[in-house]
Amino acid sequence: MRREELERAASTLEATTAIAQALGGETDLDVVLDLIVNRGRELVDAQWAAILILDGEELELRATAGDMLMRPIGKRYSLDDTLAGKTLRSGAQRTVSDLSSQAYEGERERVEALGAEHALIVPLEFRGRGVGVLMIAARPGEPAGFDDEQERLLHGFAASAATAIATAQSVAADQLRQSVASAERERRRWARELHDETLQELGAVKVLLDAALRRRPEELEPVLTEVRRTVAGSIEGLHRMITELRPAALDELGVEAAVSALAERRRTEDLRIELSIDLDWERGRRSTRLAPEVEGTIHRIVQEALTNVSKHAQASCAEVTIVERDGQVIVDVSDNGRGLGSSDTHGTGLGLLGMRERVALLGGRLDIESPSGGGTCVHATLPALPADH
Repeated sequence: MRREELERAASTLEATTAIAQALGGETDLDVVLDLIVNRGRELVDAQWAAILILDGEELELRATAGDMLMRPIGKRYSLDDTLAGKTLRSGAQRTVSDLSSQAYEGERERVEALGAEHALIVPLEFRGRGVGVLMIAARPGEPAGFDDEQERLLHGFAASAATAIATAQSVAADQLRQSVASAERERRRWARELHDETLQELGAVKVLLDAALRRRPEELEPVLTEVRRTVAGSIEGLHRMITELRPAALDELGVEAAVSALAERRRTEDLRIELSIDLDWERGRRSTRLAPEVEGTIHRIVQEALTNVSKHAQASCAEVTIVERDGQVIVDVSDNGRGLGSSDTHGTGLGLLGMRERVALLGGRLDIESPSGGGTCVHATLPALPADH
């Protein structure tokens, strides 16, 4: 008897350690759910286990383990018409000894096919808020279902599981908010571009056309020539903005071609831009390209950095270096301009905040340095995720 207690204590410690590891490092919700459902089943040697996550007024089946036929993953259940929903509303752990007769009507046949009649339904709560339900079914050969000790183990396990789930959900929500905020800043930026350039140019065209209508036919040629010139400028400006949003060269030819074209557009008589690019796919060292989100982030970093250089730095030279090595892509953009203020180096202006968000979403790092002697260096380290990751 003493040995069984020790084995159960060791099993409990192992399961709790696994959840602690999830809390300490893993923030992907699906990974956390799979870990919880498998550890929970192993903890009491159950036939099957399932986790349903609260979404509005419904529970969604998100993860299963063992001999579990209540699929497909993603199936949704009403809170009011299911045992799981009623358990979550009550906040009290529920023991079920006749699972097939109490099962939701649409799932009764599947439950009966499993052959499990004894189940434990445990609400998952974090700081008084329900996040989901853990369901554990005893093996058919266990006529009494779960004993008191097993119920206590699962109750304690559920508290750690709920914390892990809430943490992962919070991280996902923060990432979504960052993504939405970044997109909103991009929209505002392009709205300003359209207002300050294209709309003003089109307004000028209208003024010219209005003036032309008041002129004699022989006086129209110079007005129409000016209209043509203005429209051509507007078309060129729109083409430039479309290219800035997502250059075709990036999708079709890769990072090197897109960054080279970008540098060419940014070069002027007063600004020299030097490039050094060494990426595995472009150099033939790997058969697959980098993931689209990685390539897009590389291009956006260089784009934002060079925009800052050309508009604000008063620099005569900028250097762009992109190197792939040891599973990482290193991006450096430096200039010899006037440098940034102390607040700007923390990413609060000049498009730097958007760069930080993009890099963070990939799990990379962005550093911005502006030495006292002048100049600015944008340094990013990104994971070299392949296109099929």
